[in-house]
Amino acid sequence: MPTIKITCSPDGYKIDADGFVGGSCFEATKLIEKLGDVTETKMKPEFYQQKTELVRGKL
Repeated sequence: MPTIKITCSPDGYKIDADGFVGGSCFEATKLIEKLGDVTETKMKPEFYQQKTELVRGKL
């Protein structure tokens, strides 16, 4: 299940998006990032994965 963790400190805040696949993390955190300037973005391995669905049908 995707989660977003926000850590606040005197230096600013950190957003940690876990469980998102591909660029869906950007859509999920878009409103939160408007709270201030983004100084750094790190991509996790999940960012480079694609969402796949198993479709069963008759051939």
